[in-house]
Amino acid sequence: VARKQGPAAQIPPVENMLLLRHLARIGGRFNAPVLTLGSFDGVHHGHQQILRRLVELARSIDGQAIVLTFYPHPATVLAPEHVPKLITDWRARMELIAAFDVGAIIMQHFTRSFSQITAENFVRRFLVEGLGVRAVVVGHRVSFGHNRAGHATTLRQLGTKYGFAVEVIGPVEVEGHLVSSSAVRRAISHGEL
Repeated sequence: VARKQGPAAQIPPVENMLLLRHLARIGGRFNAPVLTLGSFDGVHHGHQQILRRLVELARSIDGQAIVLTFYPHPATVLAPEHVPKLITDWRARMELIAAFDVGAIIMQHFTRSFSQITAENFVRRFLVEGLGVRAVVVGHRVSFGHNRAGHATTLRQLGTKYGFAVEVIGPVEVEGHLVSSSAVRRAISHGEL
C-alpha cells in the first residue's frame, strides 16, 4: 500500500485503491493477474477502452486487473529536453484509473538503470516470473524495454513464448481524429478544449 517514502512520496494514496510501488518488491500477490502498462497521461478515450477491456477480461477469468505505470514520466529520465507537458497530475491520473475499478495500480520508479532492461527481460522477469500474468491488454502504440524496442508485436511473441494472452486495443478515433496523449496536448495548446 502507498507509503510516504522514496521518490514518489509526494503522491498521496488514492482512496480505496491498492497503490503499490516497485515491481521487484511485489511478488506473486495477485490471483490470475491481467495487466496493462503505460503512462496513461490524460486517461483519454483510448486509455479508457484499454481499462474497460482490462477489467472485463480480468473478471471473466476471476482474476485481478492491474495497471502498471511509471514515475516519473520516462522522458524526464531519458530525454529531459523533450518532456511533454502532462495533461493530468499524478493524483488525478490515479483517481481516473481507479474509477475503472481496477484491482491495483503499480507505480514503478523509472530510472536510467530500469530503462536499460531489454523488452524480453522486462516481460520475463517482472510480468511472468514476478507477477505471473495470465493476460496483457495494451494499446496499439505500446513501447517498452531498452530503447523502446518492445511493441505490440513483440508482446504477442513473448506471450506465446511465456504462456500469456495478449490483446491489443486501437487505434481509437473520436470524430475522425486518432486519439493519443500527444493529440490531446496539441488540441489543448491550440485552445481546442
